[in-house]
Amino acid sequence: MTREMTPQSRVILCVTTAKEAHRHICSVGIRGTSEDPLKQMTVGAVFDAMAAGTVFYTYSPTTKKIATVRKARCPVSGCHTETIKSAPEAGPDNSLDELALCI
Repeated sequence: MTREMTPQSRVILCVTTAKEAHRHICSVGIRGTSEDPLKQMTVGAVFDAMAAGTVFYTYSPTTKKIATVRKARCPVSGCHTETIKSAPEAGPDNSLDELALCI
């Protein structure tokens, strides 16, 4: 899949993880406007935007490909936290698990 920008798509640039040992994603940084280049969104806000039709993805500068992002349940036994995950086509430099931490 190649990079395609639409009004209903947002590229995720960085992540914030929970403090638990298994560190699921709790918020993301997306590309914003020229006045506000990085916008923080909680996973709940991402879910709401997805329900309204927004597609979230990550971008690989190496392969020039995108990986879509989807809802997911934390895979750790006993943890039922709803979070987000990269689609299987994600590579090493566009997997949500490998993105830089938002600061």
